[in-house]
Amino acid sequence: MPRHEISVCGKRYGTSFTAQRWCSWNVGGLLGLTVSVSIHIYSLLVTFLYLISQSAVAMTCFWVLYCPTTILALVSLYQATMTDPGAVPLGARPLTTVRSVDSNSTNTTTTTTTTKRTIRRCPKCHDNFKPSRAHHDSQTGRCIVKLDHFCPWINNAVGIGNHKFFVLFLLYTALCCMQVLLLLGLKFYGPTEAAAWWCPEVDEERSSEAPPCHESTAPSSSSSSSSSSLHDHSHPLILILAGISCLFLIFTSAMGYEQLEAVQTGHNKIARMQMKVGQHGTEWHRHEVPFNEVLGNKARWSPFHAMEFPAGLRHVVLGYEWDPGMQTVYVEEDEQQRISSSSFLGDEEDVEMQTLNSPTSRSPSPPPPPHSERSHSRNRRKAPSSRSGSLEIV
Repeated sequence: MPRHEISVCGKRYGTSFTAQRWCSWNVGGLLGLTVSVSIHIYSLLVTFLYLISQSAVAMTCFWVLYCPTTILALVSLYQATMTDPGAVPLGARPLTTVRSVDSNSTNTTTTTTTTKRTIRRCPKCHDNFKPSRAHHDSQTGRCIVKLDHFCPWINNAVGIGNHKFFVLFLLYTALCCMQVLLLLGLKFYGPTEAAAWWCPEVDEERSSEAPPCHESTAPSSSSSSSSSSLHDHSHPLILILAGISCLFLIFTSAMGYEQLEAVQTGHNKIARMQMKVGQHGTEWHRHEVPFNEVLGNKARWSPFHAMEFPAGLRHVVLGYEWDPGMQTVYVEEDEQQRISSSSFLGDEEDVEMQTLNSPTSRSPSPPPPPHSERSHSRNRRKAPSSRSGSLEIV
């Protein structure tokens, strides 16, 4: 889909090269993001209204465990959505590797040579430089370093910049689902409900002691009936909450299990797929610095901290160098010379053609060939075949 850019309060939000704040405007992604936020808010409200009012244990679990986990999940979702996944900026240039080589075996002096790799360019990004571990994402319209996939639940591509937040969002969402199921278990199988299930007489005595309800009672009766319906076990909102919790627990667990391999190996999904089919290219060779390219080495489980690159090796991990002042596509020196020479030759050819076509420079046309040569060619005759012993006569 094409890139979009929207100006809000003087800032440009989008995924284009000129955007000041990263934000994807994919329609399907916006719907998925709305569903993700709505489910967490729905679970929080239904749990607060229905599952913790009659149990001190459930209330403690809600405030101590469930609420902090929900906050961490929503913060991780926000970070995964609004963080640049590793888009290659306009004007990025390839890294140059410098190595020292001995000029002679007897001489101790060394000479420095620069090795340049073939420049990969992306035609969809205005022929911008494309690092070896970058792939073009059609949903955001940018080349993403270590692109894993585009996730509609976060409305963003998953790359080296926000892979950590995506994994944390899956983790904390799965924990939220587990805690909701725990609160549902305390609601249905708490001490009071368990006693009523094992001893039906206790439930009958408790119901017989309750005052009868009459239709002509005061408004207090209506409030009591509404409060009793709030805590009904078969309430539709509770059943919907139980179904959503089970469904998303299975989904996030499966996605988390798939991402576990990426956390352990440091390779994205595209790299793992290519390795499985035997395409072990040099672009998947990791750098020599030992650090986790998904979670980092510091504050791994905190959604408030971005993944930290090793000191001085950010450009090595990303695979490109970039100067913020350069807002044009990078062109090498030999390419510039080739372009300038071709343009210069083109100008010379234009001048030469103009000179040849000018009326002062036109030379008189050469005279036609003599008539004798033309008539001589017409007077040629073909003799009979050489089998009869004759010759060709001119």
